[in-house]
Amino acid sequence: MAVFLRKLFRIGRLPSALRAGVDAEGVLFLAEYVAVTRRFRGTVPGLRSGGSIAGYVGSLVI
Repeated sequence: MAVFLRKLFRIGRLPSALRAGVDAEGVLFLAEYVAVTRRFRGTVPGLRSGGSIAGYVGSLVI
């Protein structure tokens, strides 16, 4: 369901102006709608912080 909503609302798609600039430089690999989950759990001797989870969506161009 999440992939469908991302594509429906174009969340994570490379903007057309930026895409034109990247195409002019030469594209080896392009991936859109890439989902990433960041997990953080910090531990320091004597201190323990709460963890956090965050999700991001974007594009990858090489």
